Amino acid sequence: MMKGEAKKNFNLEAYRMKESRVFRDPVHGYFRMYYSIFLPLMKGALMTQLILWFMGIWNDYLAPTIFIQNEKWFTLQVVIRSFNSYYAVNSDYPLIMAASVLAILPTLLLFFFFQRYIIESLAVSGVKG
Repeated sequence: MMKGEAKKNFNLEAYRMKESRVFRDPVHGYFRMYYSIFLPLMKGALMTQLILWFMGIWNDYLAPTIFIQNEKWFTLQVVIRSFNSYYAVNSDYPLIMAASVLAILPTLLLFFFFQRYIIESLAVSGVKG
């Protein structure tokens, strides 16, 4: 969804700039147009996409469970699942909750670092809330 919207907006702006003949240089004009106009406009969408991509990779459970056989290489989510015993009879819930908080920290740090870009992206897109 994000890729389609970004490409649609990019193509529309490129067409408008090309038609307005703001940038006369046939080679350097496109690069200058991209870096000076399109990249700043798409910065919020790109940062939002970065956070969503990171969350998808970081929270992946199925692929490491299937492909990784050595316990030394297990990801944090697989290790947290291994803390839970069969039928949850003798599970150490404080340990599971502490590990879950540690698993959330990188995503939260990334979100707080890029928060202004996400808000900027929502403001540019016109989403009301």
